[in-house]
Amino acid sequence: MRSFCSPLVLMLGIGALSLAAQTDVTVKKYHEWKVDERACELNPTCAPKLGVFEPRTWRLYIKGVGDGLVWANGFLQGQNHDRLYCQPEKIGLNGDNYDQILESFLPTMSTALKTMKSSTWKSIDDVPIGFVLVLALIDSFPCAAAK
Repeated sequence: MRSFCSPLVLMLGIGALSLAAQTDVTVKKYHEWKVDERACELNPTCAPKLGVFEPRTWRLYIKGVGDGLVWANGFLQGQNHDRLYCQPEKIGLNGDNYDQILESFLPTMSTALKTMKSSTWKSIDDVPIGFVLVLALIDSFPCAAAK
């Protein structure tokens, strides 16, 4: 893994400012969804928790955020701007891939978050999962390697 902490700390600071007033699905909620899903898989009589988000929703949510980033990347490229990340053409991403990328990146993000002196987010659990996904994709598929 390349050194990512300096840009990550900068992006965390910018993200904290721009997302402070936004309500989003956090890392904590993302993990709660996954735990609920696992619990229901083990218990056939399990009834999903009532509310806006039920088990299995996290897969659709993460895929939707990831697909939105793919579209944004395509738009940037079409406008002759630098892309956010440079996913190899032979790799297709889906909800499971996004989940693996997120989970492998969370320790890096957590460490960088601890180095910040002030933040809107007190812990990794407070960070919006969409923000983590974009940083994880940037880390996983850096454009410098693609050139």
